[in-house]
Amino acid sequence: KGSDRNVFYFVPVLFVQKNNPLGIKGVEDLRRKNLRIGIGDDRACAVGRKTLLILKNYGVSYKEIEHNVVYRSGTVNELPAAVQLGSVDVVVCWDANARHFLEYGTIVPIPRSKNSISTVPIVLLKSSIRREEALRFIEFVTSAAGRDIIRAQGFTVSLDSGLSGD
Repeated sequence: KGSDRNVFYFVPVLFVQKNNPLGIKGVEDLRRKNLRIGIGDDRACAVGRKTLLILKNYGVSYKEIEHNVVYRSGTVNELPAAVQLGSVDVVVCWDANARHFLEYGTIVPIPRSKNSISTVPIVLLKSSIRREEALRFIEFVTSAAGRDIIRAQGFTVSLDSGLSGD
């Protein structure tokens, strides 16, 4: 087995106010009038860059939703918090971040076919001076027990877990 393995995925989702009172079904709905959207700043955080790719996958230009963007965050962590505070109706954030705020919001999946999912790998650095310990750690993290721990923290360890939206 190699030392370069995938550990989990950051899956972009729409995160809306609890019970989705505005009936947001998908990315196309971001064009609607009078919707308060929060997105990550594409110059500052990965989810912001992924949001622009997802919009492109849907044929939605940023200009079409710009009138609704009321909040641009510097980090992904701020986005579901904005839903909690009620300052936005919908954000695009990682599934893992949204799961920590389910008391305040509802996840609307983005279909995998038009999503832009990030893979989070674990690798052994060439400069590692404790190679054997590092390899054992990689083995543990990618084992069933390690994946269970990661899953329990709210991360997606398999794209077959239901949040892909397909």
